[in-house]
Amino acid sequence: TNNATPEEGRNSGASVSVATRSGTNDFHGTAFEFLRNTALNANEFFANAQGTPKPEIKLHQFGFEAGGPIRKNRTFFFGSWQGQNNKFAQPIDQTFGIPRLYTPTALSGILRYFVADPRNPLVLNGQTITRNSPLLVDPATGAFRPGVRNCTSPTDLNCVASFNMFANDPQRRGADSKIGALFNSYPKPNSYATGDGLNTAGYIWNPPTRNEGPNYMGRVDHNFNTDNNLFVRWLQADQNTREGDPLNARPQVFPGFPPLGEVFRATKNLAVSYRRVISPRVVNEFTAGFARFVFLFTQGEANPAFPDVPPYQNGFNNTISLPYINTPRTFRAVTTPQILDNLSIVSGAHVFRLGANVRLYQHNDQRGQPGGTNVTPSLSFMSNIRTPVGFNTPALGAGGIDATDSNNLNGAINDILGIPARLSQVFLGHLSADAFLPFRSGNSVTLWNQGHRLKQYNLYFQDEWRVRQNVALNYGVRWEINLAPSESHGRVYVPDKPINGTQGLVTFRKTDRWYERNNVGALAPRLGITWSPTSKLVIRSGYGIAFDPISSFQVTAVSGKVPGLTFSCSSTVGGATTPGCAAVPDIRIGDGFPLELPTP
Repeated sequence: TNNATPEEGRNSGASVSVATRSGTNDFHGTAFEFLRNTALNANEFFANAQGTPKPEIKLHQFGFEAGGPIRKNRTFFFGSWQGQNNKFAQPIDQTFGIPRLYTPTALSGILRYFVADPRNPLVLNGQTITRNSPLLVDPATGAFRPGVRNCTSPTDLNCVASFNMFANDPQRRGADSKIGALFNSYPKPNSYATGDGLNTAGYIWNPPTRNEGPNYMGRVDHNFNTDNNLFVRWLQADQNTREGDPLNARPQVFPGFPPLGEVFRATKNLAVSYRRVISPRVVNEFTAGFARFVFLFTQGEANPAFPDVPPYQNGFNNTISLPYINTPRTFRAVTTPQILDNLSIVSGAHVFRLGANVRLYQHNDQRGQPGGTNVTPSLSFMSNIRTPVGFNTPALGAGGIDATDSNNLNGAINDILGIPARLSQVFLGHLSADAFLPFRSGNSVTLWNQGHRLKQYNLYFQDEWRVRQNVALNYGVRWEINLAPSESHGRVYVPDKPINGTQGLVTFRKTDRWYERNNVGALAPRLGITWSPTSKLVIRSGYGIAFDPISSFQVTAVSGKVPGLTFSCSSTVGGATTPGCAAVPDIRIGDGFPLELPTP
């Protein structure tokens, strides 16, 4: 550790220096391989307890590096390459939670519920059973535990009763054609320890994930003479997460289904540096280059069928899992051209350094969730929004169905019979045209785009003064000019008056920057003292001021919340509709219920 000198800045926190190797007059090279395999691993204790096989782990990383002379004593090269193909799987409950499904009995139209006897309650494993519970069934097979039975009459108690939703459907339709096809494509439950044990259960497995992508590095150094040298360095790396994104809770939910998302990361970095020894006491270093980082969360686009994906997410009752999402991508590309110059002057016990650092950020962002709001349709079947009508459902109370089980039963009716409750959708606004954009055009979903530009000019001066043999003093100042960010297409809208609690009605006006203050007077003094009272002890003390600029990521988050950028439509079947939005018909999913709303 050390005291932060004026040379280091831009923000508070750690200062990290990275060096890359260069070639020499001798040829050297190495090759390596790192391997892990499932066959070499033991299973986890809890996985064994659940009967889950060992998670797959196949790590295969390999590469080489080599360096040597191009022209002896003058020009050298060094390069490296690393490939990786890492496949692993981990329990679904660690990345997503245990997916929940309807049981085969429920999908056949038979919904079951426990009828309790308050005067003589059923006790299983020390717990009193008052409603549906996984304790009623074998956790592996779903069969009744000993002591659990079906009801034999309408007045029977402490037993499991049945309700035939197909027979009680006023339309006598059976399972909805589209919803039924979806649920029937799910695997059969393999764990009845989750859900309610009778109508819902879980599916435990180890979804796979694959990390891949090579890393490259190439560097060439050239010595013009003893006082002038140059190097050029190129770095490139891809780090892609395929077949699922467990880190962000987007794995494959069920085998054979596309993942809920993948991640693609690509980085590039170029540096060109020229060092000149002007005199024995004066050295100048000039560096120019750029860094580029591209990040793509595919989310719903990991599904080859996208955007033709039904918008059922978060819509099913009883927390039934959906193996896909219709949320589009989040894409960002941050490019930073940079110019640095440092001049060092040695004068007696002093080493003076002064320099400049210019950064020109370009942050391009494309996403379907501006400000955290998803601009895709969402179709709900929730029974608390729309209770199924005309079904002779079981009565509540003693000798009947528990209130929670009744809500779940109504939800299962809506889900399996395809009875929609509400269709909601958020539309992007075209602020300069005073209009809203359609959700999609052909096979392309309308995405929110922003291109933020930040310019930062930093200068510094410092003196490293060896006061005594065991005392060193470092002092100086930074001047940081971090201009307010702008937007490449002029899509910046800010309040027309300060938001101080007394502003009254606010209008958002178009301007060229997200805030007015450029903070050109940001002078940051630094002072550091190092004292070594003995050869084995060093005491450091320091003081400094740092200016943390508002990052482009924060600007992107704020720009997605400008009033008028989005407009939310909601249409409840047989109920209220947001003014200006289209109403939805009272029909079932299989009859052609719309899966998106027209543009308001």
